[in-house]
Parts: sequence; structure tokens; C-alpha cells
Amino acid sequence: MNSSVKSYSTRIFLASLLTVGLTSFFPAIQAVAASDQDDADLRLSLDKVELDASTGRLNEGRALLEQLKQKYPSAPEIQALESELQLQNDNRGIAFKEASKLGTSGSLDRENHQRAALLSPNGQFVSGGYNFRRTKETYENIETIKGQMAIAPDLALSTTLINDTINTRVPFLHTNGTLQGFSGDRQIGAISADKFFSDGQEVVGSLYAVQNSAGLGGQYRFWDTSGASSISVDFNKPDMDYVESAVEHGTKTNVILERKQIFSEEVQARIDGKYTQYSLDGSSNAASAPGWDFDLDYTYPYIFSSDASSTGSFLADPFVFGARYGVGAEYFSHIQSSYSSTHTAFSPLPVSSYEVHSFTASATKNIFAGFQAEVSGGIAVNRIAGNSGPIYGLLLNYVIDKEIGVNFHANRDLLGGQNNSEKEDNIGMDLKWMW
Repeated sequence: MNSSVKSYSTRIFLASLLTVGLTSFFPAIQAVAASDQDDADLRLSLDKVELDASTGRLNEGRALLEQLKQKYPSAPEIQALESELQLQNDNRGIAFKEASKLGTSGSLDRENHQRAALLSPNGQFVSGGYNFRRTKETYENIETIKGQMAIAPDLALSTTLINDTINTRVPFLHTNGTLQGFSGDRQIGAISADKFFSDGQEVVGSLYAVQNSAGLGGQYRFWDTSGASSISVDFNKPDMDYVESAVEHGTKTNVILERKQIFSEEVQARIDGKYTQYSLDGSSNAASAPGWDFDLDYTYPYIFSSDASSTGSFLADPFVFGARYGVGAEYFSHIQSSYSSTHTAFSPLPVSSYEVHSFTASATKNIFAGFQAEVSGGIAVNRIAGNSGPIYGLLLNYVIDKEIGVNFHANRDLLGGQNNSEKEDNIGMDLKWMW
């Protein structure tokens, strides 16, 4: 009897244990399955966001990403993609801020995303270039060496070296009062350090060199979700805007307040107000002027055909159409006067106030893998001088294996400030190594 009771009790105990085990096991299996389904749903949704962003539907992609952020508030994949989309929308500061929230695991490497934001849009590179510039006063052959690299995830160095071989087309009055032409070389150089902070602040410091003098500059920029506000100050920054500045080691000292506004994927604007003092060898205050600049840019990607099988990939890939309205203005409050060797009054820097308004339309297309072309055309009008003229440009860019880039450019601009907004023609090319 006792053995039967014990056996029955044992069976009851084992049955209870099995019941408890199954009761605990099946919910755990269900929880794992639900978690796997959530992960699959998240990956699928992130793929949809990336597809939208890569096909010109960045606004739709951002809307879906905002929904995902509410559902998965701590998912690192979302923070990584948020950083990438902010960078695609040209908001480097918020891209860096989002990247700073990441850990270091596999493809979500925090430092890689920080470097991408820090170095955007050019990345790490070294380039050499040549440009031929023609104005009413000069023919110029300009050789340039540039480079940029990150020495830490939040700190980059960049440098620019320029040699300008100048041949004047007509004589001009030098600061010593003699009327003569010029044929020779002029060199300038700059090195800058760019530091980002995790809250979206950016500080840039620069050192300048021009022939027998040096200068420095600094910029503070605070990024927010809709753009960036900045203040910059330069002292003895090399200036080659005018033939007198290029030949006579010109510099400028200025203060600039600027706001960059990102309205949407398609619309961005930039406005600044500034005050500039120009100097030449032998003329420490050749001219000074308040001024302002404004740019309003609109871009729109358009696909002519969604059926690549019938029309070919050329029409199925997007064309990016753009429109730009710009203003460049300076109102000279001081222009220094002097006397020539013949006792004739003249200005060492013969500039005049200008307010040039321009409108251009453009079209950009990836012709084939790695090769992109852009054409633009429009008109520019100097409101003060009253003259106007066409402006246009061509840009070709070819990238080989994501490391070697070749760039060709040709354009005409209308410049203010001298000779009633003279025309300037440029043609040149650059060779770039990226890593």
C-alpha cells in the first residue's frame, strides 16, 4: 500500500513538473519567435528607408524612419541610418551627433560614421588640379594641391597650396604709382583643423600664408536639425579676387555671420552678412565694405521611365534638375586714394560697389557607372552697374574603383567689384586620390 502511494505521488510530481516546464517553455519559444519577427520587420523597414533615400524619396524615407524611432527607440541600426540620412541631407553636425550615440559593433562602427560626417562631402583625399582663368585684365594658369584627412574621429586636417602664373593683358597702376604690366608667379597656402563635438558644435581654425606675410582665421558653427548658424573671423586671409590683389600680395580681414537653412530634401538656403577690409603691399587699408551673400537652391530628381526593360537604364535612372538664385553684394564705404608717378590721383584697389543677382538652371545625370555630367545655364545682373550677361557651366566627374577621381570643369561667371562686373572664364581639371 505504501509503495503504491509513493509511486502515485511520484507520478503526480513528475506530471506537475512537466506541466510547469511546458507552461514556461512555450511562452519563451513564442517570445523568441516574436523577437525574431520584430528583427525581421525592422530590417525590412530599414531596407525600405534606404531604398527611398537612394531613389530620391528622402522625405518618405525620413517619415518612415521617424515611425521606427518611436517603435524601436534604442535600436542602434536606426541611429546609424539617421546619421546617414542627415548626412545625405547635408546636415553634417546632426549626422555627427547621431553617430556619437552609437556603440562599436560590426557595421555600426561609431568612429566610421563620425568620420563620414566630419569629412563630408569629399572624404579623405589628395588632389592636384589645373585651371586656366581669363578676365579682362589677365590670363592666369593656376595649379592647386589640396588634401584632407582625419587624424581622429572628431578632428580633421586640410591643406591648400596654390601657384598662380599671372600674365596681365593691360598695364595697371601699382601701389607705388607706376603704370606697368606683370608676368610672374604668386603663391598662397592654407592649413585648417576642423573639430566636431558630440552635441553638434563645430570649430575650425586656419593658418594662412601669402608671400611675405601670414594670417589666421577661426569659425564657430552650431548645427541644429534644420541647418547651421556660424560666425567666422579672418585676419590677413590671402585674396586673389582682383588683379591688384593677386599681384601685390593682397589680403583681407573680415567678420562673417552666416545661416544655412535646410527646409527640405529639395530646398536649401544660405545667407550671410559680412564686413571686409582689403589690404595690399604698401596699402594696409586699400578698401573696406559691408556686404552680403544669398543662395537659394532647389533640386528635383525625376525618372522619365520606370520600365528599364523597354526604355533602357538611361531613362530609368533619375535625372536631377536644379534651380538656383544667388546674390553677391559689397557696398564699398572706403576706397583709398593715392598719386601716381605723374602726380595723377588713382586708387591702388580700383573697386566699385556691386550687387549681382543670378539665376541658373541645371541638370545632372549619371551617364554610366562612376561617370556623372552636369550642365547649367542662366543669367546674372548687376543691379548697381546695370549690366548683365549669360552664365553657364559644364562639369564632368569620373570615379574609378572609388579611389581615383577625374574632374573636368568649364564655366563663365559675371563678377562684381571691378570694371562694372566683368566676365570671367574658367576651364580646368583635377585628379583626386581618395581612401
